Amino acid sequence: MQATGYQTILNIQTGNNPPSANINLTPFYAAGYIQDEWKPSLFTTDPLAITAGLRVDKISSNSEVGIDPRISARYILNPSISLKASYGIYHQYLKLASNPFIPVFDVWSPTDAIQPPERADQYVLGISTIPFEDYTFDVEGYYKNMKNLVEMKPNVRSGATLEDIFFVGNGSAYGIEFFLQKQVGRLTGWIGYTLAWTWRTFPDINNGNAFPPTYDRRNDFDIVLTYVLNDRWTLGGTFTYGTGQAYTQITALAPNYENPTSTIPIEGDKIHFGCRPIIEWIFLQPIISVSFRISAMQNSILIFSMPIIIAMSGFRKWINQPIPRRFHISGYCLFCRRLVYQ
Repeated sequence: MQATGYQTILNIQTGNNPPSANINLTPFYAAGYIQDEWKPSLFTTDPLAITAGLRVDKISSNSEVGIDPRISARYILNPSISLKASYGIYHQYLKLASNPFIPVFDVWSPTDAIQPPERADQYVLGISTIPFEDYTFDVEGYYKNMKNLVEMKPNVRSGATLEDIFFVGNGSAYGIEFFLQKQVGRLTGWIGYTLAWTWRTFPDINNGNAFPPTYDRRNDFDIVLTYVLNDRWTLGGTFTYGTGQAYTQITALAPNYENPTSTIPIEGDKIHFGCRPIIEWIFLQPIISVSFRISAMQNSILIFSMPIIIAMSGFRKWINQPIPRRFHISGYCLFCRRLVYQ
């Protein structure tokens, strides 16, 4: 069982003018979940296990009741290989208000009586293996179909409901994940890589053509390692590589007649791959940590840990600016997810 109360005030304001949109929501959210595991007696060694569950939830600001069945199965082929699959329905009652021109400022708002909650149908297939002693290696592919997604309307003039602030559309996400882990020995840790695609389709955005949302990330690569030197000293290291947030370049600035000291940014089209004016940043961030363990009192231990950021590089563009000139796009890089300009 779960119960949560929300209190959200969403104001959209330009300059010193009164707020053009003012939404105040204080809903109550409740959910319950039941789950059971079943192992068919047809097999003497129990290679097959099926887990089924049902989640029911509701938010007081909307009349819809979320009924989310979920099921997963695991089949052990041999001591080193297992197959797994799952399907589930998921509802989300929080809407993300993200400013496309200043992407670091995001606000979550509960759904209201007009807009339905977001829904996702997720399918997962995977395989788990033990390639070497003390090591596990997993591969998973997934596909997610999403409905009732939202994108914030640009230059909102007025609004008292979420319908006045958000466009509503659909989307999909799919990809593959690789995960290598070692949990035994003085050296432990894991290496993970994800190749993923996320798309959105809104009738009122990009002429109805699919486009990647702000938080679509094509590549995500992580290494996390821990090495125990002795009973007191432990070394840890983290390395992260990722292609990050996409954004659509501003192509023009329009006069703001309500506030003559400011202008209204106009976005360009969100076009597919080789033609879309979308720029992204790539980041590299290795981190080393040192931990020291001492016995403080009987049956108690103090651990001091200090992370050290070795380097942090890449291109980050947080504020959209008008595009100074036109580029000719000659290609597209899959793994860095960048357009190649001439």
